[in-house]
Amino acid sequence: MSTVREALWNDSVGPASYTEPEERYQTALFEQYRLCVEMADRVSARRNMPTPSS
Repeated sequence: MSTVREALWNDSVGPASYTEPEERYQTALFEQYRLCVEMADRVSARRNMPTPSS
């Protein structure tokens, strides 16, 4: 379990990481996350659609 925590949590990121040029990195990272959430939402919506009967 500790390897999962190490892979997901980064203690080196702090308030100083949100200033230029790191701010651009954080913005890009957030946009990537937002896109993944949007795509997951679309997949979920498609799965909940009724299938057409043939």
